[in-house]
Amino acid sequence: MDVHGVLQWLDDTGLVQYKQIFSKNCIDGRMLHRLTTHDLNALHITNEYHIYSLRAGIKLLRKYNFNQNCFVRREFVDEPMTPENIACWTVHRVMQWLEGIDLSEYASHLRASGVHGAFLVFEPKFNAELLATVLAIPHDRSLLRRHLNAKFKQFLGTEVMHEKRVIENRPDYTPLSTTTKAKFAVKMNLNIFKKTHKYEIESEDFIAPMEGQPLSLPQ
Repeated sequence: MDVHGVLQWLDDTGLVQYKQIFSKNCIDGRMLHRLTTHDLNALHITNEYHIYSLRAGIKLLRKYNFNQNCFVRREFVDEPMTPENIACWTVHRVMQWLEGIDLSEYASHLRASGVHGAFLVFEPKFNAELLATVLAIPHDRSLLRRHLNAKFKQFLGTEVMHEKRVIENRPDYTPLSTTTKAKFAVKMNLNIFKKTHKYEIESEDFIAPMEGQPLSLPQ
């Protein structure tokens, strides 16, 4: 996955505002695979909501070994409405879904929103309330918000919604906000003998922690 592929991926995930900085820093698939919180800080990507979106997108890429053919960019005949397939939806496909449930008036708000299928499926903090906020549906449009909530639950299915409820019921749960700024804790080690500072990159430092079996690095 070269730099051009990463820029296309940013289009697919609805994070086009970062294309220039990714291009300037020549971020390809290998770098994306091992992107750390320190990297994001250096790139001035501090919006926590966008970082969660990036994390979900990287998780999907790893699942398909960085093969971009996994993405579903438009509706097709007999499309399976399963979490596995929905996770592959681009932001444009999510917009099509909104148009199909009579929310075409608000669908355009998803442009540059970072709302793609993997974010909806993989991120337990992403709920219907957050989607309504991203879509800028007024709070006084309560019937419309309830309509979205019902469609959202039906759309993602019982298993995914159960995982979201488990997280929401935790005492330390904090809702995901579109405006929260991430706080980066940079770990430093002082090497006394060489008198240099060295960054420690641990598993939790990756914005998308490594999971499961090792996979071949993206080409």
